[in-house]
Amino acid sequence: MDDRFDPDATDTPDAKRVGYAAARIADHAARELFLLQRAARAADRDAARRLEYEAGTAHRDCVALTEEHGLDD
Repeated sequence: MDDRFDPDATDTPDAKRVGYAAARIADHAARELFLLQRAARAADRDAARRLEYEAGTAHRDCVALTEEHGLDD
């Protein structure tokens, strides 16, 4: 995964925290989409379910970070 967090792009610790959190949220969202796309092409139902479960975990991680850092406004 690309690390889109640039520590020199902002001045304040809060801005750095939000920037880092936003990058991680984007990574989780991209992982969720990727896993769902793989699940849609899975060879069997068991493989699709495993991929959907992992996608659900990525989604929950995304939501948790969003709420934790107050970015859900």
